[in-house]
Amino acid sequence: MAATAWPTYPAFDCSADGRAVRWGKWVSRLKNYFIAYKITDDEQQRSMVLTFGGDELNDIVETFTEEQLQSAQDGTKFGKLCEVISQHFNPEA
Repeated sequence: MAATAWPTYPAFDCSADGRAVRWGKWVSRLKNYFIAYKITDDEQQRSMVLTFGGDELNDIVETFTEEQLQSAQDGTKFGKLCEVISQHFNPEA
């Protein structure tokens, strides 16, 4: 069986202005990507955030504690990760 050839997806620029708003838009487009390619597995969605997010985003995620991720309100691994990243980019929300 041939491996699935996934289209590319742009990495998230963690250092440009407007990160909080741009992060929300980036995740929204990624969710559309999941729908288009029928990616419904939570662990796979979480992994794709890290894969497509790029080195800068991965460096940020590595600073998160397990407690931060577990305290997120969303019930999925994908949702928890996105929620904690959102809090990182917009700590006053």
